[in-house]
Amino acid sequence: MGVVYRARDVELDRAVALKILPPELAQDDGFRKRFIRESRLASSIDHPNIVPIYRAGDHDGLLYIVMRYVEGADLKTVLRREGTLGLNRSVAVLTQLGRALEAAHARGLVHRDVKPGNVLVVPPEEHQETEHVYLTDFGLTKPASSEASMTDSGAFMGTIEYAAPEQIEGAQVDARTDIYGLGCVFYECLTGEVPFAGASATAIMYAHLFKDPPSVKDVVPALPSHLDKVIGRALARRPEDRYATCRELIVATDSALHDADTPSARPRAPATPPPRPAPVHLPTGSAGRALFNKVKDHAVERLARSSTEDSARRSEATFTPPRYLIGFQSLAARSKQLQRWLLGSAALDAAVAIISGAAFISIAGSTRPRVAARAAIDPGWITGLQVVVFLIVALMFVVWLYRAYANLPHLGIANLRFSRVWALTSWVIPVVNLWRPKQIINDIWRASDPNRSPHESALWRGKAVPGIFLLWWCALVGSKLLALGPLASLFDSSILRSLGIISGRAHQAEAHLLIATLASGLSAVAALLSIRVVGMTSARQEARLEKLLTPPSDRG
Repeated sequence: MGVVYRARDVELDRAVALKILPPELAQDDGFRKRFIRESRLASSIDHPNIVPIYRAGDHDGLLYIVMRYVEGADLKTVLRREGTLGLNRSVAVLTQLGRALEAAHARGLVHRDVKPGNVLVVPPEEHQETEHVYLTDFGLTKPASSEASMTDSGAFMGTIEYAAPEQIEGAQVDARTDIYGLGCVFYECLTGEVPFAGASATAIMYAHLFKDPPSVKDVVPALPSHLDKVIGRALARRPEDRYATCRELIVATDSALHDADTPSARPRAPATPPPRPAPVHLPTGSAGRALFNKVKDHAVERLARSSTEDSARRSEATFTPPRYLIGFQSLAARSKQLQRWLLGSAALDAAVAIISGAAFISIAGSTRPRVAARAAIDPGWITGLQVVVFLIVALMFVVWLYRAYANLPHLGIANLRFSRVWALTSWVIPVVNLWRPKQIINDIWRASDPNRSPHESALWRGKAVPGIFLLWWCALVGSKLLALGPLASLFDSSILRSLGIISGRAHQAEAHLLIATLASGLSAVAALLSIRVVGMTSARQEARLEKLLTPPSDRG
């Protein structure tokens, strides 16, 4: 916000950094008085990671700040040039920025705009291992008791990619607001990406308010998995679920790295055990609609008033996100959990198929099949575990599918063929129509097409679906039909023996093992295909959501 010049202090004959704020901010009488008062308070902070403020004031209708001139690039430039900082450098940046913010918070100040553009990076000297970083723009801080993150004229004070949910809502901010911004900066240093991105300011605000923090390991698999919990708590939607102080965040990060270095050691708990953030769903009542309107207003009115926005951003003032988006629930987290269970189910099914197949081959090739049948490995214990896992996965899948189907009206889809209740019960009683569940998931795929414009939302039926959907359904139905008791009896000794598949000796054991091999093998294939089906469908719904949140002028 504003323009920075390298200037000369003629009185002390030294180089300084002169920042001039946008003229419209000086026209806000309340902001101007608060800016001068709080700049003086910020100038009293003496910390090695905070750029000192020499002077601040109002000259000829322009607000200005005079700061120490620091020879170096800002963190935004460094990240653009290098991509990521790596683990050690990122932790060093987090530690230094955390200490700087801790000093400001001790004075009762909240920065409100912690971002890479406000972090200066000085290359290390010979005796230093890492860069020295400075946090700047403390002249734009505000007291922790202030009521909102807006100027009196309605200009948003902050940067939307790093803004905490309470800033977006215009609620009271405190030290935990800066911790959220610091968590965003830490995530970007590790991955080279902002945690919440979008094609428009509205989409980014929506992500901050309603989406779960992304995983750093999904972007950089080499990073320790413990960092996900640290960043997840720093980016919790509710301030009370975040770390209370920057020191707690630093300690938790050090603890996570220690646990990653010594996996056999007993994990050390941080000073305050991090509670798991409760899942927050987008409200559907009047409160949800009011919050949605507030997001829209912040995106199209207050951001549009800032002079730093270009003409493309101003065009969003005419864009209103569809109201039917209220109630949409992201499937990303639920899909990942379901996919992990499906992978475990596939492994169990494959194990049963291998054991049963090996036993069948040993009996069929033996000269004493009855003896071989008694000596064969009985996969009964693992089959029991297989059944338990299948029931858990089946329940998770039905819940996932119900949520995906319930999302369709919130994606602007009209004229659904089935009710939500039937979408759920069709999986419980598939004997009514074996193809009904397949039709429902086909409808979910077709209706979630991100390339279909909102006014064509009712013209989605009859479109093609990927062939993997048919393969998955055939494998699933085939595996369960083979496992049915009456069908297994039908394929027992008489038919299998007449076809020459079993030897006729120890035929019951051979038939049982052969059917178990085929059923478990098909079940493993169905589970692996399900992973792909779940991932494709979830990504498709997210893509349609992003498309609907993007102004028409920015859509491809």
